[in-house]
Amino acid sequence: MMHIVVLGMDGTLPSGVAGLCDVFWLANEAMRKKAGPSSSRSTARQFEVVTASPRGRSFQDGRGARVRVDASLFDIGRCDAVLIPGIVQLGETLQWSGPVMREIGQWLRKQHAHGSIVAGACKGVFVLGEAGLLNERRCTTTWWLHDELLQRYPSARAIWGSALIDEGRVVTSGGPLSWVDSALHVIRALAGDEAARLAADFAVVDNIPPAQTI
Repeated sequence: MMHIVVLGMDGTLPSGVAGLCDVFWLANEAMRKKAGPSSSRSTARQFEVVTASPRGRSFQDGRGARVRVDASLFDIGRCDAVLIPGIVQLGETLQWSGPVMREIGQWLRKQHAHGSIVAGACKGVFVLGEAGLLNERRCTTTWWLHDELLQRYPSARAIWGSALIDEGRVVTSGGPLSWVDSALHVIRALAGDEAARLAADFAVVDNIPPAQTI
C-alpha cells in the first residue's frame, strides 16, 4: 500500500484536493481491472489517499466555502508522497511567515528526508519554497507567478515555461490544473510506467487519443 497525502490549507483550490483523490482512486480501479477478476484487492499495488490540513480542521477555499479533511498533517508519521494543489491567496489568507507554515515546512523536510516525493502545483509550489526544498533546485510554477517565485526564493533555480520538473523528488508544476500532471508523475514514480499509462487512459485521455498530450 502506497500512502499519499493531499495537503489543503486556507486558499487551496478544492478542485485540486478532490481531483487528486479522484485520480488516485481511478488509478486503483484501473490497476484492479488490469489484474483481472481473480485478483484480490491486495494483489494490485494500491494507493491510499488521505486529505490533511495543518490542524485537521476544515480549511476555507478561495470562495469562502469550508472544505473538510481526513486528518491533521502533523499526526501523519510517514507517507510515500505529499501533493499540494494550487492556492488562491485572497488578502492575507495565507500567512507565509507564521508558525504554522514553519511547522508545515519542518514536516515536509522530514518526509522528504525519509524518501517521500513532495509535489506542488501552481502557488502550492511556494509552500515547498517556504520549506527550503527549492533551494538550489530546478523548479517551475505557472507563468504569472514566475517573477514572484524568483523574488521570494532567490536560491531556487526557477525555469520559465516548464510544465513539470522533478529534481531530487521535489516535483513542481505549472498552472492550477497541473495537479493532473503531478498525480500521473507520482503514480509513475511509485508504481511504474504501466500504472501511469493505465491511470491516464482510465482518467484523463479523451475518446480521441491523438488530441491529448500525456
